[in-house]
Amino acid sequence: MQLSNQNKRKRAFLHLSFAVYILILLKLIFFKYPLSMVQAFLSEWGFTNLTYRVNLIPFFTIKSYIMAYVNGTLNVNIIMGNLIGNLAGFIPLGIFLPLLSDKLKSFGKILGIAFIFVLGIETCQLLTNLGSFDIDDIILNVLGAVFGFLIFKIMKKYFKTV
Repeated sequence: MQLSNQNKRKRAFLHLSFAVYILILLKLIFFKYPLSMVQAFLSEWGFTNLTYRVNLIPFFTIKSYIMAYVNGTLNVNIIMGNLIGNLAGFIPLGIFLPLLSDKLKSFGKILGIAFIFVLGIETCQLLTNLGSFDIDDIILNVLGAVFGFLIFKIMKKYFKTV
């Protein structure tokens, strides 16, 4: 089936938009805060080397943020930025993937790709010392992609052109 020029332009714009989204996402993940600020924050919590910042206990970081909010020991903007940001940042992934490929229109495929993509990011953060490896980030990021996929499904139902 031959694509019209208009459809080719739409697909090119979609691919370009996805590339820009990925670049912005990676910038926000790897260079969110100045490294000196991250190191100062971690040293306050007893972490002097970023390499050892690993959380493999599900919901530990989320619970810590909630407790810090309740105790008033951490700024609510940091808490919300981390929790909501980890969700919202990956909603576009769940929307873009099924728009980019007809093979990526199933829940299982979106879940799998989102998990592998986020696992790769978390591993890179750990290996480059530009962040930490946190299972809670994986949970929130993948959940964000799932929300995005649900938004895609709703859009597809109500807007036949999606």
